[in-house]
Amino acid sequence: MKKILRVKVKDLLKAISVFLSVLLLAYIFLPTIMLSIGERYDRNGNPLTAKIYYERLDRFFPKASETATALERMAEITANHNLLMISSAGVGSAPHMVAHLSQESKVYYEKLVKRFPDTWQGKRATTQLTKQAIRDKVYENKIEEAFEVMENYYETINANTRYNYWDASVALTLAATLRSQGFYDEGLRILDYIMEHQGDVINTDVYEVAAEFHRFLGNKEEAEKYYSLLLQEYKDIMEIERHHWSDSDMGGINSYYDEKTKEIVMKLASLQNRPMKHGEVTGSVTLRGEAFPNLQVFLQPQNFPRGGVIFGGSTDDALWTTSDKNGEFTFSHVLPGRYSIGFIVDLDVVEDVVLKGGFFPESTILVDEEQSYHRDFHLVDTLKVLSPVENYRVTGDTLHFQWEAFEDASYYTLELGTYSLNGGGTYSTPYSERKFYTNEALLSVDELTYIQTGMAFDDEGPTPDSLLAFAHPKGKYFWGIRAHDEEGNIITTSRGYLKGQNTDFHFTGRDLRKGDELLLARDYQGAIDAYEEDVSKNPKDIYPLAMLGKLYSISWNDTYPHTDLDKALAYYEELYAITENPSFLDRSFFIQYYQKKDYHQALAVLKILEEKNALHLWHRQNFIMIDIHLGNYEGALQELLQTDFKEDNIETSLRIITNNFDNLKSTEKPSEEVRGLTAIEEYRNNYSSLDMELKKKIQQKKPLDALKLLENPELTAHQTLIKLSLKVMEPSISVHEYEEIQNFVNAYSSTDPDLTQLVQRLFMVPIY
Repeated sequence: MKKILRVKVKDLLKAISVFLSVLLLAYIFLPTIMLSIGERYDRNGNPLTAKIYYERLDRFFPKASETATALERMAEITANHNLLMISSAGVGSAPHMVAHLSQESKVYYEKLVKRFPDTWQGKRATTQLTKQAIRDKVYENKIEEAFEVMENYYETINANTRYNYWDASVALTLAATLRSQGFYDEGLRILDYIMEHQGDVINTDVYEVAAEFHRFLGNKEEAEKYYSLLLQEYKDIMEIERHHWSDSDMGGINSYYDEKTKEIVMKLASLQNRPMKHGEVTGSVTLRGEAFPNLQVFLQPQNFPRGGVIFGGSTDDALWTTSDKNGEFTFSHVLPGRYSIGFIVDLDVVEDVVLKGGFFPESTILVDEEQSYHRDFHLVDTLKVLSPVENYRVTGDTLHFQWEAFEDASYYTLELGTYSLNGGGTYSTPYSERKFYTNEALLSVDELTYIQTGMAFDDEGPTPDSLLAFAHPKGKYFWGIRAHDEEGNIITTSRGYLKGQNTDFHFTGRDLRKGDELLLARDYQGAIDAYEEDVSKNPKDIYPLAMLGKLYSISWNDTYPHTDLDKALAYYEELYAITENPSFLDRSFFIQYYQKKDYHQALAVLKILEEKNALHLWHRQNFIMIDIHLGNYEGALQELLQTDFKEDNIETSLRIITNNFDNLKSTEKPSEEVRGLTAIEEYRNNYSSLDMELKKKIQQKKPLDALKLLENPELTAHQTLIKLSLKVMEPSISVHEYEEIQNFVNAYSSTDPDLTQLVQRLFMVPIY
């Protein structure tokens, strides 16, 4: 008998109504859900996966408010995705690191402006597109059109979406771009426009840019006016911040404004009543031997009060250009100062490459007026490794490293690295300076366990993973190989900018010592006692001897009270007696020279290394510095001239003290070194005859004793230069040359401007 299911019409309608309501609610909340999923992937470092969800929002919900956020994020992702910034300050990525928006990024910003013009996202998109249009116009020398683009922007939009005041960022972009191209008078016109329209708003960036333009043009009084306003603003800002932050939080704020204040003070001291003249920087970039066209290249100013180097390209004062079809680039309007060159590469284009010469380019340049400088960069394929690879498990007593032979290599050096167990990154160390003349290296596992690696510290002291290094039971390691030419230059390496080759390896089956277990528990004294007990049982047990040398040689703060340099030296001497491994002499030397500053004992260690033919370039440099400390200035100068010692300021100081200016001419030196030689020649011609009796007395004394002759506060500018030379080359004195020369400039720029300018060139530290 059939059963008949009867449904009332009204019940069916209710069900349909509920179903449609659920669908409607799902449709309403789906954009929020999709945006949330995309943002989660974004936060977790998966921007491409996030972009899939953002694109679905754009496709299926084009007018939803969430789509505005999605479009902005896609513009930001495509602006930087797969791009890598390479500079002398580092390698990596940074927000807004490129001067030119990608075409895909432009499309997303244009969609935002069209669909969501009155939203925060739409206004920010307008700002980004306007800045790009302004840069393009200036690069095409269409200055009036760039000015019109800026005016139209301010007539139609208040770019700042969060605060109700006139935002100068677009106008400042135009001013910065004009400055980079040498259009200083036009830049002042932009600043007049800003000051006319911003009302009572105070913008320190505007004051600083105004002062810079007047400085470039030689308008000394106007520059002084704006620099003075800037200094007062810094003072007022620090006072306001002091009422809002605790003393601990104020440390970073004070540090920043203190540094900025020093920078302004030194610029005030160097102002002149004449326009500054440009230098020129040129160069080329090749990729696998072929010209690299259309590459974004930047010149990042590095004129900081303490002489530091910032990760370049992302600041507004960076100069930008693009390589031509021959891979060549030119910066024609470079004002005097310190710069570094860098460039932006697309990893999809370059793939697994590295710079010939090393991971970071040696690209810092000291630019002088009317001088030209040139740099060439070559991106080459990485060296192919064979084994160990892919998280290889080491089970035996030896580790066999193999790699493909490189045709132009004279020899190879090995690099070993460890991963930080707290996820804080990696650190690596060369495996001594041992040269391998074939494409393989065989090391004992025991030797690896006591290799000295980089140290890491936290609030409790040295971290266990950095102390144990290759002996850590949970350690994960990697390796690399570097190919060198006959002169020792790196021509390629296995570690490029992509992790194209997995060289990870780890050990299994190694038993932990009691000392190791105590180190893992951060019981440093307990570990020391345990290792000493091991040594008492077996005086020739290398591993505990090496760990004791390491633990006693660490100099940290009060949280680590176990330092005993004499004990560390005793253990390293015993290790060398057992193994005859020169690396233990290196550690003894480091303690004597850098920690104890016992230069006589350090010299004795160097002589042993010399007898064993184990001296390296830095040992030769240390010989020179010890000679200086002992007062053997002439011998130190002659030794320096016969080595590849690159400390030009040491040579400058030695020549000033000895009054020896022989062998200055060189046609093969880089332009910066020629610049330094020219400065020394100028000193010889105009100042070397001054204070001869004082110099003769100094030549008979060690630097520390000679400095006592110069304690008079009423020194002349030249006598202060002699004092500076002694401080620069004495190894026991820690001197920051940038600050010393800044003090010299502040003290003597008005009374002896010629010598003040010469001092900056002599020591290759320009105060601009």
